[in-house]
Amino acid sequence: MQETIPDSVIDAVTDIELIDLPPDELINRLQEGKVYVPDQAQRAIQKFFRKGNLTALRELTMRRAAERVDDQMRAYMRTRSIPARGRRGNAFWSASVPEPSANA
Repeated sequence: MQETIPDSVIDAVTDIELIDLPPDELINRLQEGKVYVPDQAQRAIQKFFRKGNLTALRELTMRRAAERVDDQMRAYMRTRSIPARGRRGNAFWSASVPEPSANA
C-alpha cells in the first residue's frame, strides 16, 4: 500500500485545504478505526504512521502550504504592481478555534 502522492499532483491543484491534527490525535483516530479498518490501521501505525514520521510529515505539509500561499501573494502583488516593501523572509502564523466545550 502506498501512502503518498507525487509532488506534481500537489503542484497542479489550485487550492489546498490543510486539516491539521497533532500526531497523537491521528494515532488515536487510527486505533479507533476512524481512518482505516483495524487490521490496516495497526499495520499503518507499525510501519509508517509513527509519531516521529507524523511530526515530520506535519511540518512538511505546513511548509508546503505556506510556500503555496506565499507564491500566490507574490503573484497577486506582481500583477497589481504592489511593491514588496516591508515583507519579511520568515514569518510565523498561528490560528486557533476554540472547541464548543471550552466555554463550559
